[in-house]
Amino acid sequence: MSEHRLPEPDRPWVMRTYAGHSDARRSNELYRRNLAKGQTGLSVAFDLPTQTGYDPDHALARGEVGKVGVSIAHKGDMHTLFDGIPLDEMNTSMTINATAAWLLALYATVADENGVERLARRPGRDQDVVAREVELVHGRMHGWIDLLAFDARTGTVVIVEIKTRLDDLGVIERQLGWYERRAFEVARDLGWHPRRLTAWLLLLASDDVDAAIRANREALGTAFAMRAPEMLASLEGRSARVGRGLALIDPTSRRQGWLIRARVDGRRSAAPFRDYANAAARFTSGSGPRPAADPPPRGSSSLRRSCR
Repeated sequence: MSEHRLPEPDRPWVMRTYAGHSDARRSNELYRRNLAKGQTGLSVAFDLPTQTGYDPDHALARGEVGKVGVSIAHKGDMHTLFDGIPLDEMNTSMTINATAAWLLALYATVADENGVERLARRPGRDQDVVAREVELVHGRMHGWIDLLAFDARTGTVVIVEIKTRLDDLGVIERQLGWYERRAFEVARDLGWHPRRLTAWLLLLASDDVDAAIRANREALGTAFAMRAPEMLASLEGRSARVGRGLALIDPTSRRQGWLIRARVDGRRSAAPFRDYANAAARFTSGSGPRPAADPPPRGSSSLRRSCR
């Protein structure tokens, strides 16, 4: 048999259903049912008033509201439409033309207020150099590294993959493997001078994630051997050890030690969130579970500071 034309097989196709009807609440129920049955992406159908920029109570919208798709009139509708759906892990298609910019802005705002952007903001301070959403393309393969960080003092490139849930460890490992193979090339294209490479998997600190880590404890121990203290030592050059690390994060925390160990790694305190839906509700309301701490010392690297 001849060698495969790509360095590795294509990823499974994204399976979507072009769907949306009535109002945001009922469409959300439909999306969640479809995702629970194995659908791997969303394709949102909007009604004609939404597509043409009319409010649902406008005279020209009469008889068309919610007929051929879901009716979206404001940000609250968009929040309801994606309630409980982890947007950082979702491949979403929206069929729109005239109102595309407005609807895309609503989608981005909802993702931001649900904490998706907050998860990616934490390591980007002080002396760290951070590139966000680094695009990778190889043939028909297409993906994004959530964060690619570089510490010039140690020459360490850190691949950061951020997840709100731990659903398929095999997919995550293959994804990180591809990122690792391309990271040095991408880092040089960014003008960095990398000497070492490490990869971090950062998961939302929730009861759901703790349970998933416990269920996959043996596999995770092999695939992600480092935890927060080792990740810090590797980053600072105090240890020659490099590889993959696993930690949890509380994106609402202002403490220096916002990088958290899993329960199976010895953490005694409860997780700050029950699941992603609980975290998203807190992000939206602004009621973070932890009080603000003293400001961090000046001049310290955020990636180092995060592990303490």
